[in-house]
Amino acid sequence: MILLWCLLGWAGSLNAQTHQPSKCIPPLQGSYVPPPGAHAWGQNWAATNMQHKAFSHCFPPPPSGGSQDHEFDSLFDAQITTNGGVSYVWVRTPARTRVRVTHTNSTAGTDYFQTEMLQLDIAGGDLPPGVRIRQSPTNRSLGQLTIQPAPGGGYNVNSFFDVWTDLTPNGGALWLPSTTAARMVLTNPSPETFATSDRLPVRPSRYKSAPGFSAPYANGIIISNVTHYGFTANNPPPAPGGTVVHSFGSEVEFQVSVDGGVTFSQQRAPANTSVRVTHMADAEGTRYFETEMLQLDVSGGTLPPQVRVRESLARGSLGRTHIRPASGGAMVGSYFDIFTDVSLDGGQTWAPALCPHPVALESSSSTIPTLSEWGLIIMALLLVTVASIFISRSHAPGLAVNGSLFVASVFIRVGTVAAFLWLAGIAIFGSIAGTISSTDVAGSLISTVIGAYWVHLLVAWPKAQPS
Repeated sequence: MILLWCLLGWAGSLNAQTHQPSKCIPPLQGSYVPPPGAHAWGQNWAATNMQHKAFSHCFPPPPSGGSQDHEFDSLFDAQITTNGGVSYVWVRTPARTRVRVTHTNSTAGTDYFQTEMLQLDIAGGDLPPGVRIRQSPTNRSLGQLTIQPAPGGGYNVNSFFDVWTDLTPNGGALWLPSTTAARMVLTNPSPETFATSDRLPVRPSRYKSAPGFSAPYANGIIISNVTHYGFTANNPPPAPGGTVVHSFGSEVEFQVSVDGGVTFSQQRAPANTSVRVTHMADAEGTRYFETEMLQLDVSGGTLPPQVRVRESLARGSLGRTHIRPASGGAMVGSYFDIFTDVSLDGGQTWAPALCPHPVALESSSSTIPTLSEWGLIIMALLLVTVASIFISRSHAPGLAVNGSLFVASVFIRVGTVAAFLWLAGIAIFGSIAGTISSTDVAGSLISTVIGAYWVHLLVAWPKAQPS
């Protein structure tokens, strides 16, 4: 079951061509993933849902006819089975990689390169003690790379490796060769979106999990289809070599299952968020940043009173962000792999997620507004104002304030109409948005009361003036 839920978001995400902000390789925003399927060593050991990502350095490609060796650190994510596929465990482990890149030819603006993985050492992290994975010493892991300038800036980059590996379960006493090569294809987990400034997080925007991706928790809860949005503040990114921490409020929507994924309920709640942003490199005007979500506290809203979600205290929720200059603003790409815990007893005990939730930045400019946005509340106030004036003038003639700023009889009539419209608005917007949080209800109710007071003045005050 763990395999099923953690796999759905990544299967089918393979693209033959990715857009990258610069031609620095390996792309700092990129991730190498295989097609769906298992990569096996012997009869019992196999890995699926592999990702090779979070490269520590990138390098300019070699000049025409040249060859270079690139060495860098990275992360390797996978789901590992030790019992022939009966059960899988999600793991993240550091990797050390060395790649040779050789320019072969250039045609019509496109540069072609032959690549070979010379070293891949994977050990530590979540792997059991004594387990290591290495580049095969007998089979070459060859690949190809093409780089082509893209319209609008950046580059279209194609890259893959056919990677042969060995696995040892006992510290190197026995090495099991892989039964086939794993074709690892470059993907981009954070497509760019336009922003009017380089401030982070981008506003308006949202971070969404991959369609269909679901993360199981140790207590049987399953959370899927996460959207993180409504950021209340954004700040400039750090200077070269610097680090800053951004803190802000936000909203989180997601679906929850308590019956093993048979049924899901839509939930929405406010969140307090903190993110560390560290400048890591510049390439061709593009700034690259390492990011880590330090805090994500989710409670209230439509969640039951005792249910809370938080960023894991035991696992780092890491990500990458890049900012590329563009006319009128910037192009920004960003993603996080978020580890969370869920509590069903108000925070006394916590159950960890069994794999991270990958979320990527996307523009929210084309989304349907929800009741949490002030523009919609203001529009509701205008409707309350117009409707209340019309009804009050039609059914309460002769009212006057007689110099007072509050007339109870007028306010009761106007308030009754406003309350009816507020309830109707809550019902209508709830059917559109799916869920309405307690902050939405409280905020719109307060706004309605204020609007009703001003309407009662507009209705009553002219009646007190001499004719």
